[in-house]
Amino acid sequence: MLEEDFSGFGFDTLLFLLNDGVDGELAFARASHFTHIHGGPFRFLVDKQGILRGMEFPLYRPDATAQRQTLRELLVSFWRDAWHFGKAMARGQLWSAQGGLERMRRAVVNLMRLRADFAAPAEGYNKVERALGAEQLAALEDTVCPLQAGAMWHAARKFSGLCRGLGTDLARHQAVDYPSALDGVVSDRLARLSERATQ
Repeated sequence: MLEEDFSGFGFDTLLFLLNDGVDGELAFARASHFTHIHGGPFRFLVDKQGILRGMEFPLYRPDATAQRQTLRELLVSFWRDAWHFGKAMARGQLWSAQGGLERMRRAVVNLMRLRADFAAPAEGYNKVERALGAEQLAALEDTVCPLQAGAMWHAARKFSGLCRGLGTDLARHQAVDYPSALDGVVSDRLARLSERATQ
């Protein structure tokens, strides 16, 4: 049994998991101000006062300025994480490097989500199968790898290429500066480290 108060979305929510496996969320708001607690279609069980009659809850869509900022942050954080991945690999710290790979993968997934629908929130793995589909996700399957240096270097190279391809295309279409200099410095270092590791 789990019961947890959560307010990370800007309103009070109770998350619960019952002993019989039933789970859910209860969001709390005043009858005079509640449209911010849900987005999308809904069904009500009880509405004695008819408050929900004719109501629509639009899905949250960040504005274009916020999305461009998200794109900038994704691109910079990807290359920062790639740099840390390289440092960890050079030190033989495979667990730390695996954490870096996971952050790189998440950034690539979010770039793929932005390419699919730039107006939708970049929510990482949340309902990613619905957002991207099996064909796009198949491109990442071989990056889910064991703690083996060769497989990890392969994943890092693949992520770098995907980030560069998706990132430059999205940046061009959204009038965002792609961090080319950062990409160049990090990519050169990763190439040298990878080459040294395979000698």
